[in-house]
Amino acid sequence: MHSLPAQSGPAVSACGTTKKLLASLPRGASGVAGLAGSGLALPAQVASSQKVARKFLLCLPGGGANGDGVAIFGGRPLYLLEGQPELTQSLEYTPLLTKKDSPAYYVTAKYIALDNSRMPLPPRALTTGSVALRTTVPYTALRAYVYRPFMAAFGKAMAAQWQYARAVKPVAPFGLCYDARTLVNAHNGYMVPSVTLALDGGKKWTMAGVNSMVDVKLGTACLAFVEMKGVKAGVRRWSC
Repeated sequence: MHSLPAQSGPAVSACGTTKKLLASLPRGASGVAGLAGSGLALPAQVASSQKVARKFLLCLPGGGANGDGVAIFGGRPLYLLEGQPELTQSLEYTPLLTKKDSPAYYVTAKYIALDNSRMPLPPRALTTGSVALRTTVPYTALRAYVYRPFMAAFGKAMAAQWQYARAVKPVAPFGLCYDARTLVNAHNGYMVPSVTLALDGGKKWTMAGVNSMVDVKLGTACLAFVEMKGVKAGVRRWSC
């Protein structure tokens, strides 16, 4: 990782020392940084104190051999390895939306594809700002009328491509799981149908097995999408 000189400056913060407040944090974490669009969020405070652009880049890999991720505020360049080109110039971009009375960021998905084959969905299943980006939710949550046809289509595509892949009893909260010993594991994770979100501006967000599958216990891997509960059709709130 390209190293940058240390910077310091004033910041507004709050302290919480009770076990109840700290119990929900991941192991090794000692606090939470807000990244919403408000004036007290960290991006706004860094922009004000350091006189830099009010923008940030957040990279959240899967951990382990992939590292712990990186956050860059103010638009500084990002070099993953010495001698490689600046990373942000090679990234795909799509409009980031906000909604009144919501701290989340949203993007618009036009359709979902499995291995580049567009998946049929009910009319208006995906609308403007239909996908919410949330770092506090560990798995992609889909509304029932998107989740159920998506799971069926994934299972069908999996059976067509990998006849030896054996489905097993699902492990909550997931709806589709496989015997990991019957899956092919490569550098991009398990060899499963890729999941693509077609975004505004003709951009595509494609997830390979390393992003779409999760090992839930020894010998069992599940599709890392869950059904959203408690949201009725027509209510535009979280995720797609």
